[in-house]
Amino acid sequence: MGALPRARVASIKAFAQVGVDFAGPFWVKAALLRPIQATKGYLCIFVCMATRAVHLELKLIKSDEVERGLATHQIRWHLNPPAAPHMGGLWEAAVKSAKTLLHRTIKEQILTYEELNTIFHRIEAILNSRPIGSMSSDPNDLQPLTAGHFLTLEPIVTMPTPDTIKTLPKLGLHQRWKLVQQLQQHFWERWQQEYLHTIQTKSKWNKIETNLALGDLVIIKEPTPPLTWKTARVVEVFPGEDKIVRVANVRTAEGKIVKRPAVKLCRLPLTFEGN
Repeated sequence: MGALPRARVASIKAFAQVGVDFAGPFWVKAALLRPIQATKGYLCIFVCMATRAVHLELKLIKSDEVERGLATHQIRWHLNPPAAPHMGGLWEAAVKSAKTLLHRTIKEQILTYEELNTIFHRIEAILNSRPIGSMSSDPNDLQPLTAGHFLTLEPIVTMPTPDTIKTLPKLGLHQRWKLVQQLQQHFWERWQQEYLHTIQTKSKWNKIETNLALGDLVIIKEPTPPLTWKTARVVEVFPGEDKIVRVANVRTAEGKIVKRPAVKLCRLPLTFEGN
């Protein structure tokens, strides 16, 4: 396997070098008025080469403006050769995560530009909230490192729901807001399941996987609200006669010790290695 490109390992500003791809089309309307015809909109995905942070934008593409925009902003554009998607695996993975789940979530629903753009921004926050690794070797530190830390220096959290929402009259605007909330929740549930599956791959019958160990930072596979990951530290393991750990006690952020099977604990792929 070849060495990683310099842009993948250099200490540079987030989004200084990016991979770009498009997904779609998605049908959008300028307003909810019936006479207005739906038009095609596309999801533009920017992936930071260094931090793997993701930025999503809803675009109505005008191809004649591309060259002018590149020249105006002094952007250097490097195109991958045709029929070589493996050469853009970083952004292709982001496209797959967003595009597949968006199509399953939105389906045939036609949204307005503002509604779809709102969903894209919330999905962006969800993708950037995914845990990358542990922040330190401190067993009391249960905060995982996320792509959001490179953007805001802190984890990305969801916007609070207004306490007065139940008292609002059931108008069309209220119903559309609820629709956006439902689509976001649906996307989160699917994304959480797929992401946890990718970091917990098992090669059954082929090779022995690394056992859970004391101090490992893990994600507990449980239903959670959007942008919330239930992290814990392994405090005790229970290996079987074959020395394979299938059960472990973990300490949650609330300080509770809970016992969970190993299949419900997803160890973060990166660990702290000192300086």
